[in-house]
Amino acid sequence: MVNYPSDFGNHSGDDFLRVSVELITPEMAREYLFSQGANRNINSTRISDYILRMSRGEWKIGQPIIFDENNCLIDGQHRLKAVIKYGKPVEFAILKGVPNDSKTVMDIGQRRTTSQIAQLSGIDKPYYLERQAILSNAFLGSQFKAKSKLTKRNAANLIGSRRGLRSPNAMIEIEEQYSDGLDFAMRTPGTTLQKKVVGKGSLVRSVIFRAYYNCNHERLNEFIDVYYTGDTYNPRTDNAAKVLRDFVALVNEGKKKLTKVNDGKIELYKKTEQAVHAFIQDRAIERLIGSDYELFPLPDFD
Repeated sequence: MVNYPSDFGNHSGDDFLRVSVELITPEMAREYLFSQGANRNINSTRISDYILRMSRGEWKIGQPIIFDENNCLIDGQHRLKAVIKYGKPVEFAILKGVPNDSKTVMDIGQRRTTSQIAQLSGIDKPYYLERQAILSNAFLGSQFKAKSKLTKRNAANLIGSRRGLRSPNAMIEIEEQYSDGLDFAMRTPGTTLQKKVVGKGSLVRSVIFRAYYNCNHERLNEFIDVYYTGDTYNPRTDNAAKVLRDFVALVNEGKKKLTKVNDGKIELYKKTEQAVHAFIQDRAIERLIGSDYELFPLPDFD
């Protein structure tokens, strides 16, 4: 066993990082897994791949199985589960004494998703994946438009819209910051049959989410009611939501096709924007065209 001083890897404190090589039996693997607490969901395909490599004698000592300063497992659950299913001892590098908060920023082996990091951080919100999908599409909205009508900024220069800069930790913070708008956009009134016509697409919800920070909430709520139920308050002024509902229904039935660019996302986003904008203004529309400008700008997204 090799002991590294506490400043190894820019960590501070009086503890040591301890590195060793262990022959881990299935029984040991079970004990280690018992210590892990919260961790990501299991990827069965990855475990099967590990077992196959072990059975072929192709398994080599590589990245370590990692434990925190409290001897709790924070990285390696798939490898340990593979050992249990393989049923024979396998050699692994072991690293112990890593700061507990390291588990939220690790990108070892299998990249952690935003929802996985949220789970590790103790965030337990219903429909969290759906909320993150709304945020992702709200960012995409900026990329769909060549420029914003209000700011005239080119979409290529929008820092928040660059996919690589939207780290999982940043997306978790954004979800918390814009929680009210997400709660609003998640509302889907109506019966199961009424809602089935249009589904619960995150693209439409992302426009509603943006509009929440730009429009009258009462009127926007009415748009949600009409879009999901098909029931109108005023046939003339509520017509835009009905036109969008009918359009999405035809797409879902396969009777109308979206453009192939970005799997039709650009077209649907722009037409949803037009429908919401017209509805808020009590303006009837005959058909959906879409706007070349972002109608519902948001500072952190644009």
